[in-house]
Amino acid sequence: MIDSRPRPSPARPAGPRVRSGPDRTAQVRSAGADTPRWHRARPTPRVPRRRLPTSLDSGYPARETGNTFAYRIPSEVTLHVPEPLQRADRRLVNEVHERLREMIASGEFTPDTRLYQERLAASLAVSRTPLREALLRLEREGLVYTVPGRGMFVRNFTPEQAADLYQLRDVLEPLAARLACERASDEQMARLEAIQRQHERDYPVDVVEAFRGNFDLHTSLVAPCPNHRLCEFLRDIWGQNSALLIFGYYTHNVGAVSTMVTEHRAIVDAFVQRDAPTVERLLRQHIQDASESLIRRLHQSDGTGEGR
Repeated sequence: MIDSRPRPSPARPAGPRVRSGPDRTAQVRSAGADTPRWHRARPTPRVPRRRLPTSLDSGYPARETGNTFAYRIPSEVTLHVPEPLQRADRRLVNEVHERLREMIASGEFTPDTRLYQERLAASLAVSRTPLREALLRLEREGLVYTVPGRGMFVRNFTPEQAADLYQLRDVLEPLAARLACERASDEQMARLEAIQRQHERDYPVDVVEAFRGNFDLHTSLVAPCPNHRLCEFLRDIWGQNSALLIFGYYTHNVGAVSTMVTEHRAIVDAFVQRDAPTVERLLRQHIQDASESLIRRLHQSDGTGEGR
C-alpha cells in the first residue's frame, strides 16, 4: 500500500540561501531577517574558449605550450621563410667612412661645415643607408656632431687640443727621425726624395694635394726607425681626430703650406746626406713653428688675442 500523505521537506541548511540564475550570478538572501534582502554577488568570470590555430598549411592543428603554440608540421611540408633584411654592406660603409675622413683631413670640409646627406650621397654615388652609418661612425669618433633639428656638422678643435698634439710630436718625432736617418737604406732615401719632389710639384698647382703629401713625407721620414714602439706611438698621434682636423685647417692656409714645403726641403736634404743631428734639429724647429703659428691663428679666430 502506497502512503499518499505529504512528506515533510528536508531541513534547510543554516546560512544564506544561494540561487543560481541563467546569468550565472549568485543571489544571496540574508538569513533571519524579517524582510528579505537580495544581494547580487560578483559574477563568476567567464573564460572564453580559445580556438587553437592551425598550421601554415591549414590541415594540422597546433598544441598549446604555455603562451606559445607549437605547430605539428609534417616533414613533407616546405616552409618558405623570407630572409631578414640585410644591413648596409660593411665594405661599402668602410669605404664611405674612409672617404669622409679623407675629405675632412684634406680640408674639403672645414670645421663647423654642415654635412648635407643628399648632396654627399649624390657626390659619392651611394645610397643614404651606408652614408648614414658612416656618419654615425664619424660621430662616435668625435669628428662630427649633431645639432637637433639641423643636421650634422664637422667638429672644430680647440687651441688646447692643438697644443697637446704638437707637444707630443715635439718629443717623439725628431727622435724617431734621427734614429731613422742613421738606419735608412738607399731605397728609402730615394723614396723620400721622390715624395718631396712630388710635394714641390703639387704645391703651386693644387694646395690640397700638396698638403696630402705632408703626411706621406712625415711617415716616410720615420719609417726606417728601428724603434717600432716609437713608430706605433707616432701613428696613434697622427691618427688622432684633432690631427685630422688640423690637417684640414692647414689646407686653406696657402702661406702655411708654402712655408711647410720649404722647410721640408731642408729636412730631406739633411736626411739624404745622413746628417742625423741636423735632421733632428730642423724637424723639431719645424714642429714648434707650426704649433705656434696654428695656436696664434686659433686664438685670433676666437677673438681672445692670446698667443704670439
